[in-house]
Amino acid sequence: MKRTNLTSKNEETNLQVSTKKPKTLLQNIERIIEMAEGSKLSDEFFQKAKNNINFVAKSMIFSQNQAILFSFFIENSWDTDIRIKDLSKFLGCKNIKTIHLMNDIDELVKRRLVRCSCDKDHISYRVPLEVVNAVKQNKVYQTESTQNLNTHELFKHFDRLFNEREEKELTYSLLTSELQILKSICFVTKSVIPHLF
Repeated sequence: MKRTNLTSKNEETNLQVSTKKPKTLLQNIERIIEMAEGSKLSDEFFQKAKNNINFVAKSMIFSQNQAILFSFFIENSWDTDIRIKDLSKFLGCKNIKTIHLMNDIDELVKRRLVRCSCDKDHISYRVPLEVVNAVKQNKVYQTESTQNLNTHELFKHFDRLFNEREEKELTYSLLTSELQILKSICFVTKSVIPHLF
């Protein structure tokens, strides 16, 4: 009799632990991943994961789809060759359905939360370590500030951009956009080397 009571108390305790509201970014991402796998992004999934999706979306200033996609990328952050077919397989969706999510993925790339490598017909993604570390610390990842750069920092920034372009992790349009930002900063602040532009 005593053993039976003890077991039921333990089960009750475990049940209480599992129903606790996730408080951190990582905990909410984990919940989204648990519910998203094989969900086909059904209405039922969105209903069940609503609170977790909203938490991630609000924390990171995302749309709901971006919150789900970011969760997927964090779950696969150990992989440096994540492909759209991996996303389709995980969600249990046809590729055509995940193609609808491409604009949201592009937005994650623009915000530098995910890196896209384009090599001819091969497109793959990876999550930079600094993004994973920010999530682990329950922080929103911020890109390096380009304000008030000294000469050394400016050239370091150029070097990083051109390296990413060489590695095919930065599209031509994103590179030119970043360079335009640097150009405007140099002109506005009369930076150390505005004559470069």
